[in-house]
Amino acid sequence: YVHYNSNRYSVPWKYAGRNCTVREENGKIRIAIDGEIVEHEMLARSSGISRKKEHFEGLLKAVRDQNVKNYTLEVQKRDLHEYEVMKCFSHNRTKVEIN
Repeated sequence: YVHYNSNRYSVPWKYAGRNCTVREENGKIRIAIDGEIVEHEMLARSSGISRKKEHFEGLLKAVRDQNVKNYTLEVQKRDLHEYEVMKCFSHNRTKVEIN
């Protein structure tokens, strides 16, 4: 969101954290970011929020994709002999040492 005159106006999520230029023109707010212009009707009251659904499209997928990318599963590797020893241990209830 861009905060302007005590109101918040949405911008496409990919522009979050970037600098922008805001202009008032004919009762509208024009927000320019990296050459893209976003336009909203100017809000009459303060503490208002103007959001456009299309500004958030793809955000959930991007967050999910990022989470999948950062998720790593560590798999423990063991010699198969260790599983046989565990199998014997669970059936016989006797202690077996692994070398």
